[in-house]
Amino acid sequence: MNYNILYKQILLIVSFFFFWTYAFAQENAIEEVFVTAEKRSESVQDISQAVTAISSDEIESKNITSFVDLSAIVPGVTVAKNEGYKTVISIRGVGNETNQNAIAAPSVAFHMDGIFIASPFSLQTDFIDVDRIEVLRGPQGTLFGQNSTGGVINVVSKKPSMEGYFGKSDITFGNYGLTKFRSSNNFVVSDSTAARFSISTTDRDGFSDNLVTGQDLDDDSNISLRADFLIDLGDNSSLRFFGQYFDVDRNGSAMKGIDDPTPNPRDLRQDSVSNHELTSSVFAAIYENDLGFANLKIMASVQEDDISVTRDNDRHNYGDPMITIPGFPADATYQRAEFRPETSLVDTTTFEINLVSNFDGPLNFTVGLYSYDSRSHNRFQVQTASWGMAGDFSLHPYSKLIGNGMFDAYGGLDFYQTLILGGLSGSSTCALGGTPTGNFVGIPPAAAGPPASTLNPSCLGFLLAAGGVYPFHVPTNLSGYINDNHVRTKANAALGEIYYDLSEDTQLTVGFRYNEDTVMDNPMTCLWVQDCENYTDAQYASNIYKYFPTPVLVEDNAFAYKVAISHDINEGVMVYGNIATAVTADGISEKVALRSLLLGIFLLLMDWVICC
Repeated sequence: MNYNILYKQILLIVSFFFFWTYAFAQENAIEEVFVTAEKRSESVQDISQAVTAISSDEIESKNITSFVDLSAIVPGVTVAKNEGYKTVISIRGVGNETNQNAIAAPSVAFHMDGIFIASPFSLQTDFIDVDRIEVLRGPQGTLFGQNSTGGVINVVSKKPSMEGYFGKSDITFGNYGLTKFRSSNNFVVSDSTAARFSISTTDRDGFSDNLVTGQDLDDDSNISLRADFLIDLGDNSSLRFFGQYFDVDRNGSAMKGIDDPTPNPRDLRQDSVSNHELTSSVFAAIYENDLGFANLKIMASVQEDDISVTRDNDRHNYGDPMITIPGFPADATYQRAEFRPETSLVDTTTFEINLVSNFDGPLNFTVGLYSYDSRSHNRFQVQTASWGMAGDFSLHPYSKLIGNGMFDAYGGLDFYQTLILGGLSGSSTCALGGTPTGNFVGIPPAAAGPPASTLNPSCLGFLLAAGGVYPFHVPTNLSGYINDNHVRTKANAALGEIYYDLSEDTQLTVGFRYNEDTVMDNPMTCLWVQDCENYTDAQYASNIYKYFPTPVLVEDNAFAYKVAISHDINEGVMVYGNIATAVTADGISEKVALRSLLLGIFLLLMDWVICC
């Protein structure tokens, strides 16, 4: 390869680009858009980082109603649905592409009017009464709240106005029974107070059908409410209160399995009823005061998200042929596997203080203190056919092979350990026929001859009695895989940026962030509840779910920084470069004991037996 020719070609392309940009800026007026991407109101063309600002007119004309719509118009931003109801945002490929839950720390931070919104479930809310949307790419930890490794999306709402009453309402009708209503109204309450009230509702039938349950899926039923008050306190200060509420109650999304036999892409066959419920609320206060040398801004919020989801975990109907998944025989079929249900309750408080200087000289700064406290309760339970049989041996096909149902009253871990492992140690014991005193269950001793196993009812009965294993069924509401986490996450941070004009056209920016994080997790994770630690036989038999956590504590602190330099070529063209880092809070992964792992292997073997 001739690198000299390649170098000249690259140089020519770069030179042409700068020439074209300069000429365009001279001959075309560029609309000036003001944003608060750096905690101060300034033109987007004066900011030395990649920012996309979407105005209210553009939001209206392009029908941007939720986060998912941003993918189509903002370069480098990908918004997708995970499992039909979880929203995942990535900027320039950096995001949280894993299975989100209330414990997960997203890498793209969502702010509403500058306030960090903690729960990823809040990303499902509709945009309501929005003035503009700011998308900042790259690490933003030196200025913004929390977990902004990939970037920040700041949704700025329209403020109440003292200019009198005005309002706007519209209603939309469409196919599948679509009805959508939106209304926003501004009121002057007094000489110093204005208020703004907004509502948005959407109802639509589903356009997919579950042929087994009769449910229509991909439906919509939600309502958004917002109340906003702005009070002029005098002396260049103001106080703003707002509350926003979002509620969803629908059947859920259609997630068709790879072996679903229905030919219509909008039909599916699943044996579980689907349900999706969410309530999300945020109440916030923002105090602003012009101190002369700087602007002081204090923000506080209380947030709550409550979600419940029930869905078919394997995406198929019980008994459907298993075709695509390799390693199974030709007659393998799908078993039952469903979430009943997955629930999360997240309560969060945030508090932030910002001081933004407005000196006339070459030096300015933005500094802040940030505090975050979140408590979440995550619980989900997965039930399958094999786990049901693990709790009740009468459901297992082997129950008729061993004594023709003689052990149908048994179930649970102790019984299956005796059934599976007892034959190894019990072969010689049972071959001897036991002893007269060992015949505890009224079964004749095993006959002498070939080594006995637990498939022999007299041998199994002897071992159960000798081991003190008595008839017991694991209650249905305690069966399956259970995960129950109570998590508290606390963070405190000091952050800021310093701006220094090296010349009239060149500016240097240096930013910092120091973060202290504490994550306290009280998890309980087990493969059906009889494998959970600290449970007694009496608690199993009570049919009442109990919570016995194993506390885990993670503490950490970290430092992040930013260095940027920008240069104005002319009034319309800037070049800049920056190096930035960010901090994401630690998380805690779920743990399963070795005993549960061995039991899981056994349950997989049971699935094989009943399906093949």
